[in-house]
Amino acid sequence: IHDKLDFVKDDVSGLGERCINTPALVLSGALLTVASATTVTLPGGTTYATTCGDGLALASTAHTVPGTGSTAYRNTTTGTDVLGDAGLTNAIQIGNQNIVNDDGIVAPWAPDLLIIPRNESMIRKALELTKSDQVTLSANNTVNVYSGGRFKVVVLNFAPRNSIGAYSTTAGDMYRWAVADSRMLKRAIKYAWAARPQDNVLPKFQARENMDSVISVGGRFVFGFPRWQGIVYSLATAAPTLG
Repeated sequence: IHDKLDFVKDDVSGLGERCINTPALVLSGALLTVASATTVTLPGGTTYATTCGDGLALASTAHTVPGTGSTAYRNTTTGTDVLGDAGLTNAIQIGNQNIVNDDGIVAPWAPDLLIIPRNESMIRKALELTKSDQVTLSANNTVNVYSGGRFKVVVLNFAPRNSIGAYSTTAGDMYRWAVADSRMLKRAIKYAWAARPQDNVLPKFQARENMDSVISVGGRFVFGFPRWQGIVYSLATAAPTLG
């Protein structure tokens, strides 16, 4: 860049933000958009492996734990349940039956997060589910058991994104969702900065004669998914019904 008057130094914070966006893209993709795959690809073609400790994708029908050998546990719904009361009930029950500890003993999971992509229909439906006193679209004012603070809605800002970083309009990316136990999720999803991006980087001058300079901001992060327990997915491919 030609930055004789230091105009571009003000943009260093923007470069740092782009570095921070990289792990956000990886984790949002792995956690939701491509949770049923074993890799996530970032703009530029870099691919990261996102398998769990059992070697499977985070969302799978065949998870295993060390204490039970080949016994399979699922953390996806049996269908592609659209986001709604019935789908949420089904997902919670799948977790009740399949979330186990490493010895295969049923773990007392308590889902308190509803995880969705940044899709307005999904956001609207999630708020209907968690904020309305009555079940929407019901004729008899059925009490909404999922309101009253039971669930916190988590909107992933970098989902759905495709491999080039653009907003994905694929139905299977826009309408999938998950419920999770926040306590267990902290043990399942791990990441840390090995070198955090800095926002005080000065230009490196390439030629003093014309003041050409380059500003570089970099960071290093590590991540992994040691456990699958604590989250249940619906790989829905249809939009929710809105009230």
